[in-house]
Amino acid sequence: MQAQIRRVDLLDDRRWEWRHQVEEEMQKKCQGYEQQVQALASKLRSHLAVEDTLKQHHQRLQRLESELQRSSFHEEVRESFGHVCGRLELLEGRSEALVDKATADALLERSLATKSDDFVSSSIYEVLSKRLEDLGGRIEEALQDLGCRLALSCEALASAVWEFLFLVASVALVGLQRGFVADGIQATRQTTQSSHLTGSARLEAVEEEASTTTTAFDGLLRF
Repeated sequence: MQAQIRRVDLLDDRRWEWRHQVEEEMQKKCQGYEQQVQALASKLRSHLAVEDTLKQHHQRLQRLESELQRSSFHEEVRESFGHVCGRLELLEGRSEALVDKATADALLERSLATKSDDFVSSSIYEVLSKRLEDLGGRIEEALQDLGCRLALSCEALASAVWEFLFLVASVALVGLQRGFVADGIQATRQTTQSSHLTGSARLEAVEEEASTTTTAFDGLLRF
């Protein structure tokens, strides 16, 4: 009987030790799970912060893309302006030659024709001179206006380039964690190519308009 009582006591001691051991193991596992949950929560918060930052950078990239398109357009305008200046210099030389020729013809007609013919020739010469002066004034005003616009465009282009370089560096630092650098560079190249194509079409339109203006000016001089 006493032996059975001792065996029961030993079983109770073992059961208590086993229970205590199981409780300690469960506490350790719960602590490990809590640490994992906290780590996951911190990672989730960091990912959310990165996503918000990427959204902001994406919006800034869109704004910079629009600025780059406008800057490319200003660059095209500047190139077309140089082309128009060359054409204007050529037209000035031709107009001077035509004026000299008209003056020589008027003097010849004045020496050979009657007084009425001299009066008519001088009137035509005065009308042509006045028209040429008006046209020269308009061209000078247009050139001054275009020069002011080009100066403003150059300043805006310089500011946009610095902002774009800073933004590219920021996006590169963030994109190294998630692998978005290659996609961002590809999108920027595609945007630059599309803006270059659009700029070529605009340059062709500007050259066509300059050719039309030159033809009209030649017709006026012939008149």
